[in-house]
Amino acid sequence: MNINKTSPSKKTNTSFQQDWLKDMLKHADRLVLRQDAQLILQKLSQIPTIEMQKRDLEENSQLLLQRPLTRLQTQRLFQTYNEQSHDLKNTYQAFREIWQEQCVIHPSTLQLIDPKYVSPRFANADAARYREYLMHLLFMKLCCAPAYLHDSQEFAYFVEWMNGIEHAQTTAKVTLRSQPNIQSEVLIELPKHSLVSVYHDENSLWKKIRLSTDHEERFGYVMSAYLKF
Repeated sequence: MNINKTSPSKKTNTSFQQDWLKDMLKHADRLVLRQDAQLILQKLSQIPTIEMQKRDLEENSQLLLQRPLTRLQTQRLFQTYNEQSHDLKNTYQAFREIWQEQCVIHPSTLQLIDPKYVSPRFANADAARYREYLMHLLFMKLCCAPAYLHDSQEFAYFVEWMNGIEHAQTTAKVTLRSQPNIQSEVLIELPKHSLVSVYHDENSLWKKIRLSTDHEERFGYVMSAYLKF
């Protein structure tokens, strides 16, 4: 693992996702760690937005780059893992011991998940869970794409991918609903060729989607037949 590189040439979201999927297929233990991170996130009462997660991951990545001793310790961990085929979960636990006291959460994220936050010592359960999730994110970032620690757009792609999100386009005018059924409230009508972010789950008929604007994020459900990936 080399975490000293500058940003490589630009790639698309789809290209990144294909690369990460290939990596997961070669290293099943990384897929398990990704699933662990997703389970931690799902336990939060209030899940931070993709932009919040991206900002927190980026800030922690930059801190890692700015701390030579921590960066060296992390590189040695991955070198040992790669050369001696160590268990990835054990490697994560070793990384966690290094980074746990250094992990930072932006104040606005803390305000969302722990409105009464004072200090890590008195944090609520959600603040502790989110800190654990962030450490999973950073560790997985170092596993899958250490060369892109300077690429802001790639951080957004990575966080979306870790949240199980892919991009799609509507194939016709479609109704965005509050729940995955035709009896639920109609939120808005999406025109044909609308670009949306899609959460993947076991429901094949309906998909949860996210719409992002400069001012807000909106969530709802559309029929999967009207989505093209």
